[in-house]
Amino acid sequence: MEELIAQQLVGNNTLGNKVDLMFGGGKCSCRSDTKDSGYTSGHMAYNIDRNPTVEPSLTEMATKALNILLEHTRDSPTGFFIMIEGSRIDMAGHDNDPTAHLHDIIEYWETVTAVQGFVDRHPNTAMVSTSDHETGGLTLGVDPEYVWHPRHMQGVKKSAEVICAELRQMLPDKRTGFAQKVVIPEYLASNQSVAQIVNGAAKGEVECKHAVGHVVSKLAHLGWSTGGHTGADVGLYAYGKGTESLRGNIENTQVGEFLARYLEVDLDQITRRLENETTTHRDIHPNSHDHECNDDTFSPHSIDAHAGQMSIE
Repeated sequence: MEELIAQQLVGNNTLGNKVDLMFGGGKCSCRSDTKDSGYTSGHMAYNIDRNPTVEPSLTEMATKALNILLEHTRDSPTGFFIMIEGSRIDMAGHDNDPTAHLHDIIEYWETVTAVQGFVDRHPNTAMVSTSDHETGGLTLGVDPEYVWHPRHMQGVKKSAEVICAELRQMLPDKRTGFAQKVVIPEYLASNQSVAQIVNGAAKGEVECKHAVGHVVSKLAHLGWSTGGHTGADVGLYAYGKGTESLRGNIENTQVGEFLARYLEVDLDQITRRLENETTTHRDIHPNSHDHECNDDTFSPHSIDAHAGQMSIE
């Protein structure tokens, strides 16, 4: 329901509320109803692919957003809430791409460090960082050796997404040569066979990305159990004023309950106001399952994270 959510974000909802500030990317730059309100979107690049002269980092966006919101709420009795999402951590898990996964996780925790600094400077704030699920079933160390070799990820230059986009734009008879001369030696810093990657590119986008990711994973002794989500418990990190209750193994709904108490939000009252809100979209098919745009998340009154979600209050 990306289109419906987008409408609500810009104020087309029963509450009449809109988000004050949005940075980042989304699913696509088009709408099926052809409306254009001056908004465009597309995925942010994986951090391994990001050109810093074109795209800001998650840390840069978070820091800028915090500064803007702080400045505009200096005289506010309630302050502000911000959600910061490391969205592509999840997508790298779907792709079974270990290097893109690692680089985005590192960037996420750079952002956590920046937000912790904000909390330290403003001790009446709190940060909560968690995920809604794990993706990919990543395992460090696989049979027959219980070791893993991160050095095989060190020389990787591009994400599986970018590599496969280049491969799949070529005529099939050009792919083997490109994989032999460029993909394996330059992009993956490897000496592995190209057959797995070329065969994956022939089958489809998902198969290609898995093939590229699995070449690196095999060398690094990493395992993946799925291209989807798992039921594994995820981490929960909290920092700042009033977060002492977020300890131990808790249900995900308890995180929301904590935030509602912290923000002094009456969820029952808001639910009543939203009872007549549209919750379906004419172009959504009941059996469709599109790939998530943003699965990882943050927020100051609270920092929340999806394989990275964070919120600050």
